[in-house]
Amino acid sequence: MPFHQRIYRLTDAGASAAAEPPRGLSLPCRRILGLLQGDTHFSVIRAGMGMCEERQVAGWLAQLEELGLVQAEIGGAERDLDFTGNFSLAELGGRRNPPR
Repeated sequence: MPFHQRIYRLTDAGASAAAEPPRGLSLPCRRILGLLQGDTHFSVIRAGMGMCEERQVAGWLAQLEELGLVQAEIGGAERDLDFTGNFSLAELGGRRNPPR
């Protein structure tokens, strides 16, 4: 599943690590744990990581998944951030307001 379509959340271990980070956990990984508030889309995490490249953020998230601190799932239409998942031009064209 492409990382840019994922929704991330803390596991119980991740919530504990966010509160008190274990030794050896890198600063970027600690920062990501702090950014996760409930279900968090990759683009929100990416924006919170400032000048970091997308691939770097994806790599850190993969590390956190391997450690069991976060879990990910694919974001579906019900989690569509820009609300275009159900967008249909044809449907909109048929719903024009009648002239006054």
